[in-house]
Amino acid sequence: MGIAHGKRRSAPLLLGVAGTAFLILGGCQHDTLMEEVDIATPTVQQRLVIDFNYDGHGYELASTYEDTFGHTFRLDTLCFLVSGIQAEDDDENVITQFDGIDLVADAGSNNDFALGPLTAGHLHQLRFDIGLFADENHAGPPPASDTAMVMMYSGALATGYHFLLVTGQVDGNGDGALDVGDPRFSFKCTGDAMLRSNIAPVHENLVQGGTITAWLPVDIQKLLAGVDLLNTASSEGSAPINARLMDQLVNATTQEH
Repeated sequence: MGIAHGKRRSAPLLLGVAGTAFLILGGCQHDTLMEEVDIATPTVQQRLVIDFNYDGHGYELASTYEDTFGHTFRLDTLCFLVSGIQAEDDDENVITQFDGIDLVADAGSNNDFALGPLTAGHLHQLRFDIGLFADENHAGPPPASDTAMVMMYSGALATGYHFLLVTGQVDGNGDGALDVGDPRFSFKCTGDAMLRSNIAPVHENLVQGGTITAWLPVDIQKLLAGVDLLNTASSEGSAPINARLMDQLVNATTQEH
């Protein structure tokens, strides 16, 4: 810090490693007083944005694509459940658990979610579950006002919620178009064994009073990779195709870390 001639020298502020500042007082070299000054850990509002794409490009639910085997298809439903969200530091210690936050990521909707306040100096990542743990999965139907969760409920207490829903139509006669008579497909990944987890990396320092947003991409091409939508039978539950789709959903939401 520079010195203005003819004015009293300003006292420098030295930052300690534990978020405490030490203020040096006194003008004499042999009389120096160190006074601790607390620096508050910042609090921000945490958000999560879930971004559906197809091989890195913008995705529209009503658009047509080709599966791995060249069959033209269109999705009309693509939703999955996100729960158990927690913020973690660089050592993967939990900073905050966002209790009571269950989200439905819907490819046909806006997916910008408010999670709640977060108090920390740095956010390394968000960890989350895809699906619900057993106690919540079998707690009964959601309130009728929660239309997103109602859509994910299987209708049976023993079964609980669908963790992933994929429905659509596929070209059945090879003409490259989707007609009224073309077959439909439906995959409803349901059951406690379908639970998966993943992380959304952030690596950001927090600024008091601000907002920090974690970004979670969902690559639909990776989700459906290797699945023959024309010749694979529709399935509800925890059949091998359902387990495969849940595993591929983890891959579809994984970022370089």
